[in-house]
Amino acid sequence: MRPVSPALILVTATGAWLVSAPLAALEVLRLESGSDGGIYTIDAELLIDAPPPAVHAVITDYEHLTNLSDRIEESRVLEKEPNATLVFTRVEGCFAFFCRTIDRVERVVEFGPDHVEATTLPEQSDIGFGKVVWVLHDDGDGTTRVEYYAALEPTFWVPPLIGRVAFRRSMAAEAMHMFRNIEALASQVVVER
Repeated sequence: MRPVSPALILVTATGAWLVSAPLAALEVLRLESGSDGGIYTIDAELLIDAPPPAVHAVITDYEHLTNLSDRIEESRVLEKEPNATLVFTRVEGCFAFFCRTIDRVERVVEFGPDHVEATTLPEQSDIGFGKVVWVLHDDGDGTTRVEYYAALEPTFWVPPLIGRVAFRRSMAAEAMHMFRNIEALASQVVVER
């Protein structure tokens, strides 16, 4: 099973240039992106300099997902179910010369403190398919190893060839921006022991 997250709509890119960019404490172990049949994906593994409970608190703060990215314009809880939360986000997605506002409703399930999955409800969203999975591992010394997977199938037109490459790169850059913000926010969360 491949993971994906509620905090992100953006997905995919082969950003070796991103991995080599200077990062604070954030360490990217793997960042792979791709597209197949109109579905764009990001598969990443990284180390965040904050403990798992703090990272979990940040990625599940559904009313404040706007703190994760400048592109997330709005987020709110629509409904709490017994084992899930329905979360609305409005995202401004831009790549190359093309921008689009995307509304999305996700059913987010927390499978404990170390596993969160969000599945897009296409009938209430501007995308045909979306899945985000976060798996958090305690790597010791207050560090969290994060496995992140996101997949997205836009229902809007993506220009062929160059547009698709730009879409993947833009999503990868946005994912890196989000990971840095998660680390910064998680480092400020007070975790009770």
